[in-house]
Amino acid sequence: MEITEVRENAFVAMDMGFDQNNNRDFTDEGEEEPTASFILEETEGGTKVTWTFDITGVSGFEKMMVVGLEMFLGPPYEEGLAALKERVENRPNFKADISLQEVAAITYAGMAVTTSHDPDEIAQAMGDTYGQIMAAITQSGATMGEGYPLAVTTEYSETSIGMICGIPVTEESTIDSEVVTIRQSPEGAALRAIHYGSYNNLEATHEEINQYAGYYGYEITGMPWEVYVTDPSMEADTTKWITEVYYPVN
Repeated sequence: MEITEVRENAFVAMDMGFDQNNNRDFTDEGEEEPTASFILEETEGGTKVTWTFDITGVSGFEKMMVVGLEMFLGPPYEEGLAALKERVENRPNFKADISLQEVAAITYAGMAVTTSHDPDEIAQAMGDTYGQIMAAITQSGATMGEGYPLAVTTEYSETSIGMICGIPVTEESTIDSEVVTIRQSPEGAALRAIHYGSYNNLEATHEEINQYAGYYGYEITGMPWEVYVTDPSMEADTTKWITEVYYPVN
């Protein structure tokens, strides 16, 4: 099956091939051109899904064979539609804004830190770490890059969290420090969730991304990182804080 057309929330068309000669060649069936489609129509309180099967290029006795296809296609079509209905109706109610993104690597001056799960201790440890990073950037004469402060998780256990806090710098920057080094964030496909509000509720957003990955079949390939779009020192209202959470996936 090859998807040939998609109209979001309305229509999916597919070309189909059948290995009639059992030679793994799906293009040698002759003049027949079977296609299938999903048609979505909004109804009161739900969506009607129609799964079609169409074939052209048949004549004579072949038409009688096509009529008989109902015996073979009917049961799996009904099973497929029932499975689709069950899956859609059991979709988790994701509160976070989650989407698949292609992200570029960010060059940053980073420093490792380990802390407990206590929100106050995390805030204190990260605040101290960012202060040291800024001092190293200033002392080294490095140039700040575009973007926001970030933290890449390196370890997560029942008692502690290990991370590398970072501040973006230009690619040519160098840092003269024993504890602050130039690093790059992961690049490639990643699930991104936009978290609104206090950092105290970030754990729930991480849990939602993991649920989202499981539901849609994404494989998480590494540790997550957070990007702090809002500077707490400039915005006291925590309801206006924005944090982006990323998980690399396949």
